[in-house]
Amino acid sequence: MSWLFSIRYLFSYKLTEHQLTSLREKKMIETLFMALALALIIEGLIPALFPNKWRNYVLKLAEESTSSIRNIGVSLIIFGAFILWLLQ
Repeated sequence: MSWLFSIRYLFSYKLTEHQLTSLREKKMIETLFMALALALIIEGLIPALFPNKWRNYVLKLAEESTSSIRNIGVSLIIFGAFILWLLQ
């Protein structure tokens, strides 16, 4: 019966606005670090699994024009922002 009391207590406990804000900020920071960690993992997979192909790709990318690389970067930013917008 004590577990039932504990569950009721958890659901009846009210947090102050300051505590809620603090929890939200902590959760946002945790989410940001998780996103960064996932980005690093994904970025590291290709060089770790296919180092020779990755080297050839980087050498080919170095020969591209600045505007072409910039267009790729802007496209990736827009695509990422669109995905975030969909998830909201």
